[in-house]
Amino acid sequence: FTTLIHPLFTTLIHPLFTTLIHPLFTTLIHPLFTTLIHPLFTTLIHPLFTTLIHPLFTTLTHPLFTTLIHPLFTTLIHPLFTTLIHPLFTTLIHPLFTTLIHPLFTT
Repeated sequence: FTTLIHPLFTTLIHPLFTTLIHPLFTTLIHPLFTTLIHPLFTTLIHPLFTTLIHPLFTTLTHPLFTTLIHPLFTTLIHPLFTTLIHPLFTTLIHPLFTTLIHPLFTT
């Protein structure tokens, strides 16, 4: 205690607490929490989440994503894009536009 805990407390922990942590908490964190964060959470965020966001997600968004959007994307959209649309755009459409069509309308 006398060689470790007491010196550590008197030279570091107590000064840090009295000069920084306690003032910061009493002047900023506690007032901010009691006047803004807690009221906002209890009157808006929590009610909105429990009555709208969570029910909507569990009954509509998640089922829709897992049964339709993700399968559609992984089996159709992504393969189509990587094998057809992107190659077509990078090798034909973009070069054609930048070298022929765009200069035609800008000059």
